[in-house]
Amino acid sequence: MPVLRYHFLPAVLFLLGSTVLFADDLGLLRVDWQPGKAYVLETETQSNTQAGEAKQEMKVTQGTEMEVSLMPDGGKDVRVTFARIHGEMKGPNGVAKFDTDNPPASDPGLLETLGKSLGRAFILKYDAKNRFVDSLDISAVAATGKVTPSLSELADKRAAANLFRKSMEMGLPPGPVKLGDTWTADETLSFPRAGETHVKLSGKYASTEEIQGRKHAKITFEGTLRSTDQSRANAPGNFAISDRSTLSGVVFYDLERKVVSMSVSTTQLYLVVEDQKVQFDQKVTTRLNAVLDIRRAIPIEDDEALNKE
Repeated sequence: MPVLRYHFLPAVLFLLGSTVLFADDLGLLRVDWQPGKAYVLETETQSNTQAGEAKQEMKVTQGTEMEVSLMPDGGKDVRVTFARIHGEMKGPNGVAKFDTDNPPASDPGLLETLGKSLGRAFILKYDAKNRFVDSLDISAVAATGKVTPSLSELADKRAAANLFRKSMEMGLPPGPVKLGDTWTADETLSFPRAGETHVKLSGKYASTEEIQGRKHAKITFEGTLRSTDQSRANAPGNFAISDRSTLSGVVFYDLERKVVSMSVSTTQLYLVVEDQKVQFDQKVTTRLNAVLDIRRAIPIEDDEALNKE
């Protein structure tokens, strides 16, 4: 499949508080992972890539598990593990599939790319004020007992961990807001192989809705993104994101749990890869399927079970 190499593109895999905010309250809609809890997420990514006459469609479903531990200094460590991956790609030469439950029957090309993410784990570190501090890749430690990656590998892994964290926060306002407020966010992110990328978003706290018995803030956003260094397109293995690229989406933020229950984003990227122009359209849907108590691995909604001693 001639464009198989393009499915490393950014964000294909990696893009419980007690206080309730009501419509007239001004509050900070920030993800707040709770110690002692495990969060189980499922992300479905649908993408279409076109390079010249070659077209490729891809669908990937990824299961992610996040366990939160309280640190002695009051900070939090969030261990993120990519636990399950199922993928299917359609191209000029037919259909290729990948399934973590059946690696021997998987397409070798997808096994080489998607399979690298299976079991990958890293830690997101937060301080006592819930501010992000750093990320630590622990896959190499688990596999070999020591960390010996090159500096470039460390940079790529750190960038991927940061992109995952950003994907969990995509569209959320940078400061306190109330219903009807709008805002803009302007920052530079580092994408593997695309380098520094300027992202500009505008968002709105569109409504407050009740989902599964809990109040949620519905947030809508749209924006643009582009590589700050367009010359990266000339470097083998790299690419540049042109200034025609856009993204939009909707986020449902659980005002009780202080996490995102569901997010849907649509991205249209125009890429330059060496001498090729590539259009990459992607839709990513992430759902929070369960919040578990780490001690007993049971849903926290099961109050009766939790209170049994």
